[in-house]
Amino acid sequence: MELVNDELGLMAALAGTPFIIECEPLADPIAAVIVATIIAVNAAGLFRENFSMLLGGHPGKDHIRHLGTASQAEEEKPGTATGRLRDDT
Repeated sequence: MELVNDELGLMAALAGTPFIIECEPLADPIAAVIVATIIAVNAAGLFRENFSMLLGGHPGKDHIRHLGTASQAEEEKPGTATGRLRDDT
């Protein structure tokens, strides 16, 4: 999401530049308000998603199960820190 917010800020600046050159200074604040609204909506979603963690909660069972599956898959890869190296000789 950070990348999207940065790109939106850049696009708003680029879109506002021709209007500033043409002496239409109202376009730049309008673009800034639109970008700020999009960022605020993304931030609210992120806050809502992590609210229980911020209050000292724990991840749900599905998330813990996913982490367990991912770590087991990583352990089975040869050549990783916990995986066995294959000796073909």
